[in-house]
Amino acid sequence: MYTHFVFNLYKGKHSLSSDEFKKFLNECFNEIANRNGFKILALNILADHVHILIEHPFMPYSKIMKNIKGASSRQFFLAFPSNRLVDRKLWGRSYHYKKVQKEGIPSIIKYIKEQTVSGYDKRYI
Repeated sequence: MYTHFVFNLYKGKHSLSSDEFKKFLNECFNEIANRNGFKILALNILADHVHILIEHPFMPYSKIMKNIKGASSRQFFLAFPSNRLVDRKLWGRSYHYKKVQKEGIPSIIKYIKEQTVSGYDKRYI
């Protein structure tokens, strides 16, 4: 199965502007995916939300998001404990998803990659 997930930071904060945070979360998401039998086909971490296209075995979407958001939040605050005082939570509760057919994968990957221009969120340039 292929699914495009989008999830926001807690209270819509713009806390992920730092390249250090993005690099850490990129590695974190890949580690979580490997551990849980997912394959990340496309990933884009923006200042206030994340787009991720995953190939995964059949399982509830809530379980996939619990694995991704829960583990990444724990690892993020262990690596950057001072941010815990500012944000208290990393991810918002909600997420959106869309099942993707195999023939639609290239267009979704293109869409996810086009959310940034020269490394910056295209909404703010």
